[in-house]
Amino acid sequence: MNLKGGLTSIAIGAAVYVVLVRFWMLRKEENGETVYVNYWPRVLDLEDYLYRPILLKVVPSVCGAVCFVLDHAVDFIAKILPIAGSVEASFFDTLVDTIVVFLRKTIYKDSPQPQELLEGNAVTYRLGSFVNGIVGILNKTAWRERPDEKDYTHQYALAYTSFKENTSLIGRSLSYGLILFCVGLLATLVYLLLVLAG
Repeated sequence: MNLKGGLTSIAIGAAVYVVLVRFWMLRKEENGETVYVNYWPRVLDLEDYLYRPILLKVVPSVCGAVCFVLDHAVDFIAKILPIAGSVEASFFDTLVDTIVVFLRKTIYKDSPQPQELLEGNAVTYRLGSFVNGIVGILNKTAWRERPDEKDYTHQYALAYTSFKENTSLIGRSLSYGLILFCVGLLATLVYLLLVLAG
């Protein structure tokens, strides 16, 4: 069956070639050359009436129109983009300022400025304030008849100042004593060297 089908196809192909191609589509020219004759109607020629017009006229026109639109769109965007960007940046800048001012007036408040101490340091001030609070409570309860009117921040500041002055005096006197000791030691060494050398 396979051989029969193959032989049938070959026979049909050979018949078509001999009948259609050799006797109908081939023609001898006056110079003796054999050429193929084009019996297809020229009106139905797809190359001249479909492919060439599409590839040479329609496609370049459509692509040119698209490129023209895109080219002018890029120029338009390049002109409008800085304006839009400045408007947007100005809006967000104003918005941020508005939000900050709103938050400062509603939720947040300015921190109190640090108080500059007239005397003492931060430790004496804190400790004195704590003791002043305790003494104030005691003055209203246990010491009501004989309240204590001292300002302990001032007392501790005075004690700190006195301590600083004493330590600086001690340091100065100690430094002076060390200098005299070094001078005496140096004089002794020089004297010994001179005696031993002589």
